[in-house]
Amino acid sequence: MTDLSGPEGVITRSVGSNRGEARPGPRPTLGRRLTAAASGGVWAAELINYDIHRYSPLGDLLMTIRRRPEWFSSTSEWTGGTPDSPPNSSIDGVFEDASGRVWVFARKARDRWQEAWPKDFPVGREVPYSQGPNDVALWQTVIEVLDTTTRHLIASRTIDGLVMHVLGSQKAAMYEEDENGVPSIRIVSFTVTGPGGRDN
Repeated sequence: MTDLSGPEGVITRSVGSNRGEARPGPRPTLGRRLTAAASGGVWAAELINYDIHRYSPLGDLLMTIRRRPEWFSSTSEWTGGTPDSPPNSSIDGVFEDASGRVWVFARKARDRWQEAWPKDFPVGREVPYSQGPNDVALWQTVIEVLDTTTRHLIASRTIDGLVMHVLGSQKAAMYEEDENGVPSIRIVSFTVTGPGGRDN
């Protein structure tokens, strides 16, 4: 929280896993995906751990939803992997719908993530990002819907493409590439249907 009554503004309170220090390197550890909570305050999803916190408008921690699915590689450091180790999972977006459910958009390593790496990739050397693995070939997106009362999973589905931005109203901008590597951005809408909402 920032007091803007003065000419420069004064930080009066912050939320997160440390005292607000942002140093080179730990950005994924400190970063949060934010969305407004319907009852006031915000939801803050950690990037590299499946922990979602709800804070009051004054910054008080009201709730934490913590999941540890097998596909989500919680870690203290983020990495895109190597030709011999899979990339980490991360949360790309979150929002609360009109029914009070929290939607989580996360990325997980594809089953055949090794095929994303160039065969002659020089491990241990710095190379341009363009010479590394293709992100769409490394990861795919998992969409999960959570009940904020029971903190249980309502629905889960894995799709191709990566979430660039959550647009709210159960929509997201997805980055995709066709079979020729031509990129595109597609606006996708989501809903929960079927018995118990397991199919979506």
